[in-house]
Amino acid sequence: MFFTKENITMLLDIYPKQEILTSVFPSIRCSNDGKNLIGQTEIENRTVEGNPLYSIEFVPGYFKIDMFDNKVFRRKIFNSKKGYSICLDGFTSVDNYLKKQFSNKGKPIKRSVRRLENCLDISYKMYYGEISRDNYNFLFGLLKEMIEKRFRQRNEKSHNLGSWDSLFKTGYDLINEKKASLFVIYHRDNPIEISFNYHYNRILFSYVSSYSIDYYKFSLGQIEIYKQLEWCFLNKYQYFEMGWGDLEYKRKWSNNIYTFEHHLVFKKNSIPAYLYVLFEGNKTRLIAYLLAKKINVPYNKVKGLFKRKQATAHNAQKVKLENIEDGNIMNGHSPVTFPDNSTTFLKASFNSFLYTTQEYYADVQLYHPIENQYIIQGENHYQKVILIP
Repeated sequence: MFFTKENITMLLDIYPKQEILTSVFPSIRCSNDGKNLIGQTEIENRTVEGNPLYSIEFVPGYFKIDMFDNKVFRRKIFNSKKGYSICLDGFTSVDNYLKKQFSNKGKPIKRSVRRLENCLDISYKMYYGEISRDNYNFLFGLLKEMIEKRFRQRNEKSHNLGSWDSLFKTGYDLINEKKASLFVIYHRDNPIEISFNYHYNRILFSYVSSYSIDYYKFSLGQIEIYKQLEWCFLNKYQYFEMGWGDLEYKRKWSNNIYTFEHHLVFKKNSIPAYLYVLFEGNKTRLIAYLLAKKINVPYNKVKGLFKRKQATAHNAQKVKLENIEDGNIMNGHSPVTFPDNSTTFLKASFNSFLYTTQEYYADVQLYHPIENQYIIQGENHYQKVILIP
């Protein structure tokens, strides 16, 4: 392979396991407007021993890729998984998009944004073009921790963690070169949601994201998309790309649902390469068909049941919540420090209280009047938290 820092394209950056030679694919364009994303590159002739074959998986179907030398190479394209993206052409703002994309005009999403900002001291930061090494290390470490906790809660395994070392190694330079970004939602100085993205001209590819499970009530995944779309409109982006994965939120948000393609390029007149292409291409097509028919769902359910039996060690403290009416119940008691090491496990209950009552976090106090019982007291609402042994 003839990879250099200069000739590796977006497909290799996003999918680092792929084998790609840009002397074969020098130009990548969006098919709907014909605009060039990568640009033509000068290619010197090279001689490759044997019969080379190049495999480029997961090419978005709305990309048009021009082949450099169709006198030497042949290309066969096979359909793969379904992909999801948001095309921003024709829309003026994120609210304009919500109004036309959602039957409810996106009101629940905007309500979630307002509730988050009314209940907590929220700020948003896009690290794009500049980030310090210390901050990068901190945020990437925290993102990994969020993913581990989230998937442990779901008794599932994240495929992103399998290539985490490579992702971490390359991300810092890519952010400072404006080829990637970290989007962060902060509560005060505390990151509660983090998204790592790739950037290619007018495309933002949301590659991996997660949030603190203590704030699950606030729909941070939806808010992340909303706020990043705001950034995309402000910076005149054309696509917000979410990749594959048949998830409900992707179906709802996407106005551009397409099919990924598997491109296989091989030298003409090579019978072994041609036969291998047919084998690999039809395997891709078969896997895509089985996934579309949800053949993997029963297997994942059985695997999840097995994992749940072995996940009891990770279970959080169980609690029971009861609303109470007596605002004077805490007379004579002093509030406890929250959060600290002894009360961290109550974060989810505390944030759930904020979300439900729409109280502001600074106006809410925590009491511990008796063993195995806490009281969350706001200005107008009160809740008892009973610890279950």
